[in-house]
Amino acid sequence: MGFLDRVGKYRKWKIAEKHRIDGDSHFQAGNFSRAVECYQEAVRGFSDYHEAYYAMYTVYLKLSQKDQAIRCIRKAVELDANNSQYLNALEELSLGQYALVLFYHNLR
Repeated sequence: MGFLDRVGKYRKWKIAEKHRIDGDSHFQAGNFSRAVECYQEAVRGFSDYHEAYYAMYTVYLKLSQKDQAIRCIRKAVELDANNSQYLNALEELSLGQYALVLFYHNLR
């Protein structure tokens, strides 16, 4: 990757970072739908931005949208497989899904 390519990638990341920070502000204010929009804009501009996927995961959990949360945390892990925070979150969600399957199975 040449110098200009690296500069271009850095610029894209800086714009994505601004969207993530805006999303964090909306999240803190309780405006979860706007937070998701900002995080989505961040990953549209910089698709390798695992921090934005993790941030979306936390919002979707708050909104009880488990399928979306799982999709986002899986993508974060795919992009940064050594991040223990992401791995722990994925494990907790997976265990939660397993517990639900057992619960519903035992109702029968």
